[in-house]
Amino acid sequence: MRRGLFLALAILLSVAFGQAVWVSNFDRGVQLAKEKGKNLLIYFSSDHCPYCWQMENYVLVDPEVEKYISDKFIIVSIDVEDMPESVEEKFDVFGTPYIVFYDPKRDKVISELFGSREAEDFIVILKKICKKSNLRRC
Repeated sequence: MRRGLFLALAILLSVAFGQAVWVSNFDRGVQLAKEKGKNLLIYFSSDHCPYCWQMENYVLVDPEVEKYISDKFIIVSIDVEDMPESVEEKFDVFGTPYIVFYDPKRDKVISELFGSREAEDFIVILKKICKKSNLRRC
């Protein structure tokens, strides 16, 4: 329930203020990323995960993190308790929060990150991932 409210609020804010695009369907995220020339940031979480709560309430909403993600990524938010079988088979999610940086054009995982980080550390990671992906936008 909390995850659904968070996702709904994130989508509403992204439409209203031009912030990062959040979707809950992997295939839709791939389609959007290809259309916009961006990579995916796939955020696997759980309602009962205190580290997910920390990421959602302090890191992913940090203005610098939010802006960078908005410019470079499409976010696919997946609750591991309701994960589609096709996504479960594609990614080896062993805990939460688990973030997969994915290149939809090459159908390739760029990098993976397990656990929570501080906003300052997360932005450094995002920039390294972007450079590693060879997107022209980085």
